Amino acid sequence: MPLRPLSRGLSRYRREPVRGSDAKLGLPWDAYYVLTKAEARLTNSKIHPNTGSPDYNITHDHTTDFTNVGTNTHAQLDTHKSSDGTDHSGVNGVVTIHSDVTDAGSGLIITETERTDLNTALIHVGSDGTDHTFIDQDVRTSAGPSFDELTITSPTQDFKFLQPTAINGSIAWQGQTSGTATRFGFFSKDGDGTDHVIFDIYGVGVPDDFTGLENMVIGYLNSGVFIVRSSTNEIQLRSGSGADHIKLKLDKTTEFPAGDVDVTGGDLLVFDDNLVLPKTTGKGIKIDTTTPTFGWRDLLGETTTRSTGANKPSFEAYNGEINQYRFSAGEHEHYDFHIPHDYVAGTDIHLHIHWSQISTTNTGGTVDFKYSAAYSKGHNQAAFTTTPITATFTSADAGTVRYRQHITETIISGASATSALFDRDDLEPDGVILMTLEMAANDLTDSVGVTDPFIHYVDIHYQSTNISTKDKVPDFYA
Repeated sequence: MPLRPLSRGLSRYRREPVRGSDAKLGLPWDAYYVLTKAEARLTNSKIHPNTGSPDYNITHDHTTDFTNVGTNTHAQLDTHKSSDGTDHSGVNGVVTIHSDVTDAGSGLIITETERTDLNTALIHVGSDGTDHTFIDQDVRTSAGPSFDELTITSPTQDFKFLQPTAINGSIAWQGQTSGTATRFGFFSKDGDGTDHVIFDIYGVGVPDDFTGLENMVIGYLNSGVFIVRSSTNEIQLRSGSGADHIKLKLDKTTEFPAGDVDVTGGDLLVFDDNLVLPKTTGKGIKIDTTTPTFGWRDLLGETTTRSTGANKPSFEAYNGEINQYRFSAGEHEHYDFHIPHDYVAGTDIHLHIHWSQISTTNTGGTVDFKYSAAYSKGHNQAAFTTTPITATFTSADAGTVRYRQHITETIISGASATSALFDRDDLEPDGVILMTLEMAANDLTDSVGVTDPFIHYVDIHYQSTNISTKDKVPDFYA
């Protein structure tokens, strides 16, 4: 075996190798050797058991196995060459190679039987020589590492993954920089809107079995819309405690809880389809978001002369070419009212009189009105009131202004029937009220002479659902 050691202090080659004890090849520390596969193959038995440390570098070309028994200590291991010839720098300091660590041509192999657990803390040394001691626990080759907490740093905000002690079975994402927003975002690779970006929540199913899943999807679709969707369960929008929530049903209907549903900041618009409301009695469209109630409508009773003779108003000049009916004390007229299908069942009705006076010298005073009325349900359900209800009511002060329109009102229904009131529970669509209205007393005052007032309309105020009934006959709300 030719061996050509080159002495640092000599200018010629030695022809005989230097032998150490036990006929092993000894490498003198004052020599600088280059060993190549072409010129020498040293077996383990040929390595000198020297315990000292060489003062020169050793480069192993990684093309053959290199094994060692015990500890091989070097002053510096500059370069580790892989089987592909590339260098892996950055291993600094003492390198300990155990008997169960070998090079099989594709990297170091730790056998399962010899080294299952590395039970000491590991320090990762970067290429710049700095330590990163972020692994402070046992690392096992049979499973991934586990962490009690994991902190992620960024230029403006640090974040921490951790398990909150107050909430069992959960994981938290907590910002670590005070005064800075904490956000959690999902992005596609390109960010050009052509990819779905989806966050799935699975109530039924496991990652390895994608059959029979029940999940909710929150995300962005590449069609340009954001969605909240569940294909198997209803979605509830909850606020506070209790069971009253907004429910998004699988049949694409929305169920609102009992109480008010407010639409603020804009109009409620319905395009293409119908606005569908319940048919139940007392349901409809209310007015006022603060104190919602059903609005009011009029049953109009226009004054017209039904007959001539005594106690009938006269049709006289009112204002230029305009004529109206003038009532003297004791004169009356007849009015009929039909209850419409938008009447709010069980609510009271109010009779009111539109009237005015035309004297330029009027100084005030009041007018008394008297009504007599009978009522009957329609559709062959009942007869008209045997004894009509009746009562007299008085206007407010007329004042001095000529042509001023006054409205004098009184209630004509209540919780139960009286001599002056209808039972409001008897009122319903298609019911009819027959009425005679009399101007019972003229108590106006005038500096020259009292004149009689004119009556323009006799109406009934009622509350409206602002919708009709589903049926045209009783039961109107079935």
